Amino acid sequence: MEPRYLSVKEVAALTGTNIKTIYRMIQAGELPARRFRRSLRVPRYAVEPRSSESGKGDVSTVGPGSLCRR
Repeated sequence: MEPRYLSVKEVAALTGTNIKTIYRMIQAGELPARRFRRSLRVPRYAVEPRSSESGKGDVSTVGPGSLCRR
């Protein structure tokens, strides 16, 4: 079973985005995140593309401008 939340480092690796950019997106409200103890975690649904947005459904094609917001 895959984790429901990803670390900022994991999100950066999946999207090919710098960690600082991910933190900025969270601060600006562009990317949802929750604090678990001392670390920020991003819900998996916010990073994975929806099937209607991407024909391939490949997470590696997601960039900072195309992250899903809910």
